[in-house]
Amino acid sequence: MFRHKKENYRSIVKDLNKDFPNCDVKLSGEYFKIYTSNSEEHRTLTAYLDEKSEEFYVIQPLNARPLKSVIKGLPTSTEIGEIKDDLTAQGFNVEKVAQLTIAKTKSPLPIFLVELKKSPNSPDIFQLKKCCYLSVKVDNLNRRPEVTQCYICNLFNHSSKNCHMRTRCLKCGEPHKTIDCPIKDKIENPKCINYNKLGHIRPTGAIAKNSPSQKRKKAKPYLTATPTF
Repeated sequence: MFRHKKENYRSIVKDLNKDFPNCDVKLSGEYFKIYTSNSEEHRTLTAYLDEKSEEFYVIQPLNARPLKSVIKGLPTSTEIGEIKDDLTAQGFNVEKVAQLTIAKTKSPLPIFLVELKKSPNSPDIFQLKKCCYLSVKVDNLNRRPEVTQCYICNLFNHSSKNCHMRTRCLKCGEPHKTIDCPIKDKIENPKCINYNKLGHIRPTGAIAKNSPSQKRKKAKPYLTATPTF
């Protein structure tokens, strides 16, 4: 769990140590890393920070993260609900299904991202042979080689699913989601709300090139799911 550092951080850290003596709090740049001893304490601490209107985000442990894969072989016109219902009927605990798109044009692809809740009794998704009455192939998800950026606060290294930070618009920096921004036209010479650099609004250029994710092997550029705001 990461909590944003504020001017009154001393009193907040003091309260954390008092109310959660088993937690470890470590400074990490502009944030405090908060480590809990168990899942119950984690839930209690999350509710505690929410009640105090603190800004923070949560990094899920590996065993709590969904299993992600892609299904190939279905028509682009296949309904998301149809895929989810079929997988559920076959015994899978489906958390999310999304159709992948071509990054630049947003045109739909015959490739579907599937997120499953991990369970010891769940079938092996990679052994799936049929879905929606058609023969399919299941592969690992190849992530795009770019910095992870939250669609709520538009800060980096975490997703919107577990974000409790203040909402910020990527276009104008105001407290609303980017999809709700009144600015609908293309912005000429945009300005990054995180680095105040002109020319881009997402982590591109030197920022992205210096990130660890860019040093990994390039994934297929079209494997991108349309984000849910």
